[in-house]
Amino acid sequence: MKRVKKAILIMFCLFIALFIVVEGFIIYTANKDYENVKYDYVIVLGAKVYGDDVSSPLKYRLDKTIEYVKIDPNIKIVVSGGKGDDEEKAESTVMKNYLIKNGVDRHKIIEENKSRTTYENFKNSFDIVGKSKILVATNDFHMFRSLLLARKVGFIAQPLNVKTPDFIKFKMYIREVPAFFLSYFFNI
Repeated sequence: MKRVKKAILIMFCLFIALFIVVEGFIIYTANKDYENVKYDYVIVLGAKVYGDDVSSPLKYRLDKTIEYVKIDPNIKIVVSGGKGDDEEKAESTVMKNYLIKNGVDRHKIIEENKSRTTYENFKNSFDIVGKSKILVATNDFHMFRSLLLARKVGFIAQPLNVKTPDFIKFKMYIREVPAFFLSYFFNI
């Protein structure tokens, strides 16, 4: 019985240590920003939409993309996100409409509307635009995993970090650790 308790304690300590290490990488990457070089595309990762309205985290992603388009007006944008079971429209369609309403030229926007996971966002976007230098527009908590997956499918990827709304920040940083492992081992 003592051995079992000791084994459980050791496994628990290893789990906590691994959690802290991965969370450290997530936080480190959340504070990085893109290098000042020429990029081919900004890929904006989808998030929850409500009819024609974007969720708060998605609004932050789109607004950051609009800011970047002002810096590099020649950049093309891939909006990536399919239709969730509880969504009326594909996330990409709602994102495209938001960008157009906010002054982005519709001809600069490419829609990827089939993906349902972060891995699929990049795989499907890669199938559309091929090997490219990209900026990944996603919330800070999500960046470490997103860059890992973007590079896994063949992109040369850098972060376009987006602030996470304060009211969900803690929860999202905690849930990102198990999400990282699911992505790393199962391409989710």
